[in-house]
Amino acid sequence: MRKIALILTVLAVGLFLTSCAPKKSEREKALEAELAALKGAGNEEKVAELQAELETARGNRGGRREKTETETPVVVTPPTTTETTTTSGTGGTTSTTGTTTTSGTGGTTSTGGTTTQTSTAVTGKGTTPEGLAYDIIGGKSVRLTHSNTVNEANVHIPETINGLPVTALGDAVFLHNTSLTSVTIPASVTEIGPRTFTGCENLTSITLPASLKTIGNGAFEFCRNLTSITIPNSVTSIEPQAFAGTGITSITIPSSVKLVAGHTFHGCESLTSVIIDAQVIAMNAVAGCRNLTSVTIGSSVKTIEARAFESVISLTSVIFSSPSSVTTIGADAFNACHELTSIAIPSSVTTIGDRAFIECRSLSSVTIGSSVTTIGRSAFGKCPITSITIPASVKTIGEGAFTGYSIRSATFQGTIPSSGFHASGFNPPFIRQAFYAGNASNGTAGTYKYIEEKDTFERQ
Repeated sequence: MRKIALILTVLAVGLFLTSCAPKKSEREKALEAELAALKGAGNEEKVAELQAELETARGNRGGRREKTETETPVVVTPPTTTETTTTSGTGGTTSTTGTTTTSGTGGTTSTGGTTTQTSTAVTGKGTTPEGLAYDIIGGKSVRLTHSNTVNEANVHIPETINGLPVTALGDAVFLHNTSLTSVTIPASVTEIGPRTFTGCENLTSITLPASLKTIGNGAFEFCRNLTSITIPNSVTSIEPQAFAGTGITSITIPSSVKLVAGHTFHGCESLTSVIIDAQVIAMNAVAGCRNLTSVTIGSSVKTIEARAFESVISLTSVIFSSPSSVTTIGADAFNACHELTSIAIPSSVTTIGDRAFIECRSLSSVTIGSSVTTIGRSAFGKCPITSITIPASVKTIGEGAFTGYSIRSATFQGTIPSSGFHASGFNPPFIRQAFYAGNASNGTAGTYKYIEEKDTFERQ
């Protein structure tokens, strides 16, 4: 009997630990599937990149588990009073709306008639008559935590509760509320938390206040009928998947935003136009938006990270605002943008990353800015470019940068050190051979054209 009891105990503990373990995210599953598909294909570089991204995703899951296990919020549990809250001392009785609990470690103390706030964490909880549950934070502000308004189509969030400003909409407050069609958010709110409106499939109208600073992870994810939203100039942070899977058709990200995070617009099938003026466009921020045709990169953008616009297959126009601040176009940034026909790299750019425009099958016109020093491996690989001008600033051209057998004319505005000009940077390689003819250390500036009958390039 003891052995049986021991076995049952071990099994129970195992089941408990398994249930506590955080589940794999959809991104982890997608990455694992992509890795499995590439196994044995010989694309070691792509596999390494995907593996690194997978490890990051797993690390984030681990971080969420650690946070869940270690953070213990202050929760007050003294007796609840309805309609009124009485605080000892000279303050007497204060009328309130709804149900409020205030006391304990995070509450108030009375000494000699003076009331003193003693906590900066949760100091009270309650629910408004409209069914909005909330926490009082540090006795100074209110954060909504849950909504019982599941049958309400139009929700008006109050600006104050019990005389305190409502500053935050917490995690998953309206999660999967399919009755919700419109929300009014007051000017007091500075934060929309993670998953606040996730899955509100019938939400069609929402106005973000000018006070808003943060739009959390997945805040509007899968709001499929939300077709329009205006980001106020107060917003500084847009977190991953904030608008993923929405019905938004066009959007402008203002210069106040520091970072447009990864997968912000993942799966936005209706998105056709974006204007982004954030400082950084993160990895995969707009990747895979199949119907996006127009992108404007604002003057505040400094970095376009790897894969930011990868596989935006309908993209036909990329405009860099003047003056441009972009210094880096990351690896695979515009990979497989099949309909893109031309690109003008601004003079602010110094680095064009590996495979930045590879597989842009319609890209025939490229202007490279006068400050570019590095053109990465396969940067314009498999693009039907017939003519290219390499500015004098360029010091490094990576392997396969212009492969594709379409170039018929190449102009070099300056000499390039032979160590940085890869032998197979162009295809046919005769351009490189002609460029270095008679000069072992540095290439000779000039224009080189393809002579068909000789099947080679000659300096003009």
